[in-house]
Amino acid sequence: MSAKPWVRVLALGVLFLAVSTFPQPPAYAVVTYVLTITPSSNGKVTVSPAMPAGGYPSGQMVSLMATANPGFIFSAWTGPNGAEVQPSVLTLWGAGTLVMNGDKTVGAAFTATDKTPPTGTIVINNNRSATNTPLVVLGLTWSDGNGGSGVSRMRFSDDGRTWTAWEPLAALRPHLLPPGDGHKTVRVQYLDRANNRSEAFNDYIRLDTTPPTGSIIINGGALTTMVRSVTLGLSWSDGNNGAGVTRMRFSDDGRTWTPWEPLRNARAHMLPPGLGHHTVRVQFMDGANNHSAAFNDYIKLVAPNPHLVPTNDDKDGDYLSDAEERALGSDPAQPDEDRNGVPDGVDLARQTAKAIGGMPWFEAAGDPEYGLYPPELEDQFPADRPYVIRFDYLVDCVWVCPVCNTALPVGHLQVVNPAVHASWRDGFRIPVGAWHYLGCGAFTHPGLDCANTELHRLDVPGLAHVVSATPENMKGAQWIARNACPKEWGVEILPLAGPLNGIRIAGPTQEYSNDCVGNVALGGSPHVAINPAARTLTLVAIGPPPQGCITLYAPVCGLETIITGIASGAWTFSAPMLDPPVQFSFTIAKK
Repeated sequence: MSAKPWVRVLALGVLFLAVSTFPQPPAYAVVTYVLTITPSSNGKVTVSPAMPAGGYPSGQMVSLMATANPGFIFSAWTGPNGAEVQPSVLTLWGAGTLVMNGDKTVGAAFTATDKTPPTGTIVINNNRSATNTPLVVLGLTWSDGNGGSGVSRMRFSDDGRTWTAWEPLAALRPHLLPPGDGHKTVRVQYLDRANNRSEAFNDYIRLDTTPPTGSIIINGGALTTMVRSVTLGLSWSDGNNGAGVTRMRFSDDGRTWTPWEPLRNARAHMLPPGLGHHTVRVQFMDGANNHSAAFNDYIKLVAPNPHLVPTNDDKDGDYLSDAEERALGSDPAQPDEDRNGVPDGVDLARQTAKAIGGMPWFEAAGDPEYGLYPPELEDQFPADRPYVIRFDYLVDCVWVCPVCNTALPVGHLQVVNPAVHASWRDGFRIPVGAWHYLGCGAFTHPGLDCANTELHRLDVPGLAHVVSATPENMKGAQWIARNACPKEWGVEILPLAGPLNGIRIAGPTQEYSNDCVGNVALGGSPHVAINPAARTLTLVAIGPPPQGCITLYAPVCGLETIITGIASGAWTFSAPMLDPPVQFSFTIAKK
């Protein structure tokens, strides 16, 4: 019996459904491979095209290019797949291709053409000569030239034998010096990419960790001073291995210091105001910036002698006017030139009193206006050295010092120097009160007789000249007539007969009123010091006229001095004691 038709149809329907729902086969995946380039410090390898993120597709052809750094040349392809790269000649670069049919690794070899070592420098602590700490900073430079492979590393040594490891380059590098004071040398060596090593470059510095020492002494160790201006005596040392002392500074209180200043063995210092003990401190610094301890000395500032009276126009306060100091050749800006703690004016007064006290003394009675008594005393006066005549006026009163109450007979001293004075009558007159004050260090004095307390002042340059003049360098002076009043200082060449030369030096002065007690301004006798070797004439003093009374002298308005026996040639006349000073030159023609 045949199959039923409806059954066959059903079977066919089932078969159709099965066929229509069967899954489709998957598409084929793309195969990729990775190319690894081995790096080199002497060159680089570039690829084209660049590798995609997932790698090159299978069968992709890749171009390779090897480029050498300066100082190198391409020599060969390297790595597991280097043999697959197309051959190339030895050149600065190499070209080749790879077919990516698997993962590949390739690199390039480069041969150095740089055979020249690099150069460089080293400077320690910015070229300072010394340091007080072992930690220093090295300043470094290097070069491998235009065709070099380039400097890549450096290393260091303190002894030239033991070196640090090679390290990256740095323009500044800290370095720790070995211990112990003294000179330290640091060496550096540079290495380039072609493995060329430089010579060892070096610099040195002194390591000094020890402070300097020193000392200070005020006014040579004097215990007291009457002036605030003192002199500091200074010494210093930095030992055998020290960098050397370079600066010093000062303080009066240990808190406030002067700026650092150059070294000097003697230095002027002004004490702070106020009587009593003053301490001056000094501190030294060496070349390594080590600071010493503060060394000190002290001195007592004491009040001046109560007999001292300040004078006018005395900027430095040394009891000498600036005009007097110029006439004496002293410095008007230095109150204590010999730095003994005593003002210059006090020193000069005491020295002058000592010099006068050491001269021969003669006692005379009465006022010399009426002559010398006893008359035979004149026969005893020396003709070759200065001497003193003490005149006692034999009056009923005494001169009493207003400071110390010392009582002295009224009178005066007549200081006579034969090199200056033609007669004892021309001597320099010092009232008895002035003599007392002179011994106390003062040129200014009160009173000339029993009751007079008005302040007077001795002619300081004139007295100094009288005390020191010698016959070898002095010429006397003459009065110029009243009706011949020169308006300025000048010289006249005298028409002397014979081989001798003669000159007349004349100049103006204010009118002089003689009070018979030696109280003068610029009136009086000019005295000129002659220096034949230097061909100079110097007005050194203007003393009072010969002592007499008012009837013997009229006021004058000019001075002159005549000098004979002077050599021919160019001469210079100067008068530094005048205000303003005078100087001019003249020539004496040879006869």
